[in-house]
Amino acid sequence: MKRVKLQWKWYDLWVGVYIDTPGRAIYVCPLPTIVLRIYYGSSITLAALSDYDGIESPLDTEERKLIEQGMVSEASDSYAVREGISQKKADKVVAEYLEARIKGLNKAIEGGKGGD
Repeated sequence: MKRVKLQWKWYDLWVGVYIDTPGRAIYVCPLPTIVLRIYYGSSITLAALSDYDGIESPLDTEERKLIEQGMVSEASDSYAVREGISQKKADKVVAEYLEARIKGLNKAIEGGKGGD
């Protein structure tokens, strides 16, 4: 797992430092939209696996980002509108994606990935 990552995020219009304790990450934003993400500790989280989840899913990148940010119902709503399907079907797709993410997380933990 990468410990430090420089990112461009169009929606991050802030300057400063943010410590994400549950995600075990520190975000440093020296300029608006330029974010340096630094992971610390040895635990593996869903956020830490977001760079490569390797999951085949009809969800697009923005919907996956919403899920990563804990906005699961918003991701489901977005998918339902984009595909023109019922909310129930969209919820099922999102639930399948989350189940696959959890299985991937468990597999990573069992394999000892992400440790110090």
